[in-house]
Order: sequence, then structure tokens, then C-alpha cells
Amino acid sequence: RNICNALRPSILDTLGFILNLRGAHVSALPELEDAHKAAPDNPSILFHMAEAQAATNQPQDAVKSLKAALALPGSFPEKEAAQALLKKLEDK
Repeated sequence: RNICNALRPSILDTLGFILNLRGAHVSALPELEDAHKAAPDNPSILFHMAEAQAATNQPQDAVKSLKAALALPGSFPEKEAAQALLKKLEDK
């Protein structure tokens, strides 16, 4: 049971990420929001959530999520993509 709870944010993030890739952004968003609630300091989850927010016409929420991800200490695999998406959204 503890293993399932520990893996839950990663599983939800993976599900949301796959849904995003398949273009099911509306379905991805609740999964990613739940993942974020379970792991609020995970910048990759915040980035994936921002992608879904941007794709569902929620640019202000996406900017907020991206800024939160980029403000966390350290690096993450999607950092450059997060910076690029933030610039794109802020330039609109």
C-alpha cells in the first residue's frame, strides 16, 4: 500500500503525459492536477500540467505552472522546453 501511494504521483503524471501526447488534453488535465497535488514540488509534473493548460486555452494557468516549475531549485529534464513554452505564452 505504501509503495502504491509513493508511486501514485508518477503514475498519474505518466497517464496525463500520454493523454497529452495523444491530444486528449481535457482528459489529461485532471490526472496532472491530481499528480501535482500529491507531489507539489515536482517540476516535471508542473510542466506537463502547463502543457495541458496551454492546450485547453488556459494560458494564465499555464504561465503560473511554468513559473512555479522554473522557480523550484535544481534542474529537470523539461527545463528548456518549459522556458520556451513560457516565452511563447508571454509573447502572445
